[in-house]
Amino acid sequence: MCKDIMFKTVSKRNEEIKSMNFGLTCMKCMRSTGEEDIIYACKNVFEKELEKRKQEVAQMQYDWEK
Repeated sequence: MCKDIMFKTVSKRNEEIKSMNFGLTCMKCMRSTGEEDIIYACKNVFEKELEKRKQEVAQMQYDWEK
């Protein structure tokens, strides 16, 4: 699994990322497979990050409402 991952603007191919307004880019995969395949190449990492981000957003909303 690639470790060279950085946040990047949204992929056109994934509505779920669009709704979260972020995407994960694997620098190695981007070089080797082209931009459209990044999310699929790094799917496990992406799903973990997405889950983490959803929790962060939920926490922010909770704090805001207090």
